[in-house]
Amino acid sequence: MDGFSDLNLFTLIARHRNLAAAARDLGVTPRSISKRLAQLERRLGVRLLNRTTRRVSLTPEASCLWRTARASSTNSPNWNNSSRKAERSRRVCCA
Repeated sequence: MDGFSDLNLFTLIARHRNLAAAARDLGVTPRSISKRLAQLERRLGVRLLNRTTRRVSLTPEASCLWRTARASSTNSPNWNNSSRKAERSRRVCCA
């Protein structure tokens, strides 16, 4: 998973709505996906996903971030600016 950004990981999880499916796509363990997600949530200061044993659902903050991600590519300045704003303000917000 080296070189795979946390925000790209988030978009993959958001698309699948399942940590195990995201892990299969990346060829890693679900535990490694869960640890990376927890690190991202700590860095942003918000919970992004509501987790159960079978599936995940997006929190309101994650829904906002997901809309931003879908509206722009991962290389777009808008996406990068949105993630920086979230990190600076310690909360996820739509730009």
